[in-house]
Amino acid sequence: MLTLGHTTMRIGNLAASLELPANHDGRSYTMADARGHVAVRTDDLHETWAELIVRAAEDYRDPGSCDDRYASTKDGGGDEVEVVTN
Repeated sequence: MLTLGHTTMRIGNLAASLELPANHDGRSYTMADARGHVAVRTDDLHETWAELIVRAAEDYRDPGSCDDRYASTKDGGGDEVEVVTN
């Protein structure tokens, strides 16, 4: 995975960093879709996940189903948003 960009953001009271990764695993991408997903890094995965669920984020892959290392939701356009613990 190659990180294309990085910035710091806040989700409620939680600080997080945002990564725009690109996968190099042989998949083909359509124009304007050359990234695999958006990844958000946070110090407290469970607190960040709970805040997203309260805000009506889709419970696509919860932390427990991902060995408590990450979780995934989807944005309004169906793109995957991954929340990763630091």
